[in-house]
This record gives sequence, structure tokens and C-alpha cells, in this order.
Amino acid sequence: MYYCRRRTSELPKETLSVRKGESVTLNPATEIQTGDEIQWLFGAGDTLIAEIKGEAREIKVHDPDWRFLGRLELKETGSLTIRNTKAAFTGVYTSKIRRGRETLYKRLIVSVEESEREVAMGESFTLNTATEINKDDWIQWRFNNEKEATIIAEIKTRKIFKYDGPDGTFRDRLELDKETGSLTITNTRTEHSGFYTLKIRRGTKETLYKSFCISVREWMVAEMEGESVTLKPATEINKDDSIQWLYGDEEQQTVIAEFTGETGEIFTYAHVADGRFRDRLELDKTTGSLAIKNTRTELSGLYHLQIRSSSGLSYQTFSVTVKDKVEKKLLIGDDSVTLNPDTEIQRDDLILWMFGVQDKLIAQIKGGTGEIYGDANERFRDRLKLNEKTGSLTITNIEAEHLGLYKVLTISSSRGTLCKIFRVSINLSYVERRKGEYVRLYTGLTEILTDDEIQWMFGDENSLIADIKGRTGKTYDVLDGRFRGSLELNNQTGDLTINNSTVKHAGDYKLKIRSSKGNTNSTYIVIIKGESLQSM
Repeated sequence: MYYCRRRTSELPKETLSVRKGESVTLNPATEIQTGDEIQWLFGAGDTLIAEIKGEAREIKVHDPDWRFLGRLELKETGSLTIRNTKAAFTGVYTSKIRRGRETLYKRLIVSVEESEREVAMGESFTLNTATEINKDDWIQWRFNNEKEATIIAEIKTRKIFKYDGPDGTFRDRLELDKETGSLTITNTRTEHSGFYTLKIRRGTKETLYKSFCISVREWMVAEMEGESVTLKPATEINKDDSIQWLYGDEEQQTVIAEFTGETGEIFTYAHVADGRFRDRLELDKTTGSLAIKNTRTELSGLYHLQIRSSSGLSYQTFSVTVKDKVEKKLLIGDDSVTLNPDTEIQRDDLILWMFGVQDKLIAQIKGGTGEIYGDANERFRDRLKLNEKTGSLTITNIEAEHLGLYKVLTISSSRGTLCKIFRVSINLSYVERRKGEYVRLYTGLTEILTDDEIQWMFGDENSLIADIKGRTGKTYDVLDGRFRGSLELNNQTGDLTINNSTVKHAGDYKLKIRSSKGNTNSTYIVIIKGESLQSM
């Protein structure tokens, strides 16, 4: 994504491009010396707008046509700042330094960006000159991303010239109107984001400038595994249009669904991409929308839409991320968790385990051999275990810094890349009561089975305060006696009640359930407030 509002963008050579309303500072050709006289001139007529002269080094700002209205500031260093810029400030600025018999010049072009637009990847956009074009005008379009500036199109002596741009970025994507000078960019990609500057040279006396900031974004779609996602064209489909949906990156795209307006027959291809789309695709020939049913993580990636109509070929791209529903909840400092790729592992597979939003590599299996990495603060030291046969990762002695997203990539030469995402978090609930009221903490069970084991613990030390084994429950007091006579345990559900609560009962309560149906862990944070609203 290209952010038009990010900052003033300086183009190579003599051009500065700035967003409307921002400030821009122009520096002279050299460092100012004692005795130098400096002038700043504006426009083709070299109108004097600011100067420093005389032994007193007097600074004067001029505004003969009231264009700048107090927005100019000239400093003793010779630099000129223009505040709160607007379109009328676009043009050529010249610094002129008189140093004895020598005169030094520097010319800068300031382009105040007037138009800010966001377009979807695959769509086309047109940049208009918004002025009448004369027969002898020399029109030049320049593109500037964050790396470089380059001329991409021009009209000179009534002839049109179009250039591919850096790395062929604009090859076969430019349309230049000879009559209006407007430039159209088709089949856009994110690398077409940036500043576009128009320069119109009108004879020898006048040069006009206009700047646009364009941000090309992907259509981002995120769904959870098992849900359906529908990708919709940005434009209306006509009766005779032909549509193709493709899957994959630009280097390797596979057609997965299509129909031709002439026959109206719809085709979906289940056998492509390792059969991952079998019984999952549904194409609507009226709208051109593609529905992907019962999604899986391996269906994540780029989806490309091509529409061929009487007016030409148009493109659209969607980036789809299918997240795994796996969410592990556990107790801090007490439990371990095992994350499974849930796919058959081959010996030549590469298994990569990553942690956090920055996908920090923490473990890998390569050629059947596992390796564990420690990150900068060694948060996983002695806490990770790899199963080289199943590819699973176990995190032991979980602490707060280990909570978050875990991603596993299974890279296979025969099956491609499979991705699965896990979120490890605490099952956390807040309970708020006033002093003297009872507090009830629930297990969520309707009936305890004979083999079920339930434990209630309190505080950072995980002091046992209640448990149930074989349907028999007991309560325990801690060393300072704060729970003496206050705890009540329900032997049927395992719920714990704290009667006549005090501020000493505030804190963390941890519940652990061991059952034939699976183990459960959760944490309650109990807050005890004062006796009345006035005491809060």
C-alpha cells in the first residue's frame, strides 16, 4: 500500500512533490557565507518573492500578486519555507546568490499534489490535464515511487511517446490521449502506487505543473476455515462478456473457473492446483462472482479475474487469507500446548514454525531433522519440543509472553505450501462485586462424572483452595486464613462460591478440569470494590 499522506516526497534532480496543505522547504545551491546576497524568484517571469541583502543582513519577503498571503518564511541560512501549500504554488523556484563577482543559481520545481485517489488492483484510472491543450504544447508525464522518478509518457511535436518505466512496470499499460493530454493506466498493480506529475511546457514563457497521488490496493478478503467466501467483480457483467478466474501468483496462474458469453456454458476445474478446489467452486454467470465453499487454509492466495468485453480486457485481483479456527486456551505458568500441522509429513518436507505478527522463525524440520531457534530475548529457551515424525510443536510452561499467533508452513515439492494458523490465549473472565457480596465462579458443567477431577487455585502461587475427586469435594484455606469459612463448593457442578467477600479475596482464580471428554483450563480475575458508591 502506498500512503499519499506519509510525507513530503523529494524527487531526484530538481523536483519536489508535496501534498496540498503540507509545508515544503527549498534550500539554496550552497551554504550561505558572510556578505552573500540571496534572492528567491518564482515562476517563468522570475518574480522576486524573498531576499537577504545589505550589511545588516535584512530579510525581506515580497508578495506582489498576493499569491502566498503570509505563507513564506526566509531564514538566515537562505532556505525558504512555504507553509500550507496549495495548487497555485506549483511552479519553478530559483535561488540566486551574489558572491562578489560570482552569481550562483539553483532551480527547483515544486509540484503541489492536488488529487489523491485510491484504486483497486486490476482497475484502470485516468489522470486528466484539466486544461485546454494547444497544438505546440510539450506534455510530459513523470512517475515517482519511493525509489526513483522517471518519465513514462510524453507528447512532443504532436507525436506520442510511451515508455515501459522501471523494470517494465508500465509495459502495455499506458494510454495517452493526443487531444487532451490525459494519461490512463490499465491493469494496475500495487507497484503503480506513487506520485504522477504532469508538466506542460507552453512555448518559452510558461510551464504548467500538476501532481496526483495514487494508491493501488489489493482487494483483501479474510475468512475462517470452513466458511464460504464470495469474490465479486467491481464492474457489472454484460451478456456477451467472457470471464476467467485464475489462482496463483503472477508467475504461475491456473484457470479454476470460466464461462464464455457466446455459449453461456460454465466450467469449473476441480483437478487443477492438486485438486484443492474439488466441490468448492460456484460461478455465477449473471454477476461473474466466484463463491468458494468450505474454505481451507491451503486455499489462501491470489485470485485473478479477467473480463473480456467489447470494450477490451479488464483485470481485478483479490488476496484471500483463510485462517485456521484452531484456538488454544490455557493457564499461564501451568500448562503446555501442542500444535499439530494435521497433515501427513514426508521426509523431504520443510516444516517452518513461526511466532507473532512478524512471523519470527522459532523452529523447523528439514530432511527429517528438527532444529529449535531462540529469539532475541530467549523467550522460548527450554520451552519448545518438536516431533520430527508428525511435525507438531509443543510449548511448555506457558507465560504471558508466549501468547499470540503461531503459524506453521508445510512446504512440499509435490503438494505445494500448506499453511495453518493457531492462536494461543488465556480463557479469561472478569468478575466484579462489592465488598460483602458473594462471588460465584462457574465451571460450565451441568454434572460431574465419577472420573472427573476439578481443581480451583488462587494467586500467583497457584495455592489449591478447592478440589473434587470421585464426586467428593473439599475446600482449603491459604496460609493467611483469608478463605476461612468463606468457600462453598458445589459437588454436582464444581462451581465455587466465595461468601461475604472482602478485598483480600480479589485476585486470580484458576480452574483446571480433567475429564474423559478433554481437559479445560480457565482463569477468573475477581475485583472487589468498596462498600458503597461513595467509597469507590
